[in-house]
Amino acid sequence: LCLKYNDNSCLQYPKTTLLHLITHRVGKENYCELLDSASVNPLFTLATKSPHPTSASVEELFLDFSFTKFFKKQQDAVTRALEGEDETETENTIDSHDEIVAGYKNLILEQD
Repeated sequence: LCLKYNDNSCLQYPKTTLLHLITHRVGKENYCELLDSASVNPLFTLATKSPHPTSASVEELFLDFSFTKFFKKQQDAVTRALEGEDETETENTIDSHDEIVAGYKNLILEQD
């Protein structure tokens, strides 16, 4: 998250330094693999199934539904930041997709 939301306001730890640290100390592939392994953990999977989990033991309630949704969303954002993808490009693609869908909806309404 520090890599994704770093605005370079701290001169000691700019985004490039964090990226260099991850790349050379941990490795991009290893880092992404560790993120992925967290989301396939059985406790994580259990927490994603329902906002109101039921469980036989307290240990299984380690994570909650809101956290798992947040984690999955941020996992994708952090992975894109690590790979150097520009999020504005992704947002523009989503916006254009939404415009296309809205156009089709309007067309369908006109035809009805």
